[in-house]
Formats: sequence, structure tokens, C-alpha cells
Amino acid sequence: MLADIVRGAVRAEVRAILDEELVDVHEAAQLLQMTEGAVRKAVERGQVPCTRVGRRLRFRRSELLRIAAL
Repeated sequence: MLADIVRGAVRAEVRAILDEELVDVHEAAQLLQMTEGAVRKAVERGQVPCTRVGRRLRFRRSELLRIAAL
């Protein structure tokens, strides 16, 4: 019973993340017109928000577009 509740919650969370259109470091670098290394440094400095999926960095396209417009 508890396992079913947890599975349902995890699935809902994964769906929500996927619906927000996440992009990888390569695409983030292209959108921001930066190198991948520069994007990673900006993440370390807290200048670019990201979501970690396992060990990988993922970025919301909408956030990247907002940053690129600054």
C-alpha cells in the first residue's frame, strides 16, 4: 500500500519535471551562447539554476531564455 503511494508520487514528480521541458548542458550552452564549461561554472556560482537528475545537470528552457534576455 505505502509502496503504491510512493510510486504514484514519484511518477507525478517525474511527469512534472518532464513537462517543464528540461535541456542538457549542451543545449543550455547553445541557448546562452556559452561553452559547456562556462555553463557548469555558472551553475557552481549560482548564476544559472539547474535541476540534477541523478548526476546529470538539467535546465529549464524557460529559465535559460529569461537569463539570455538579460
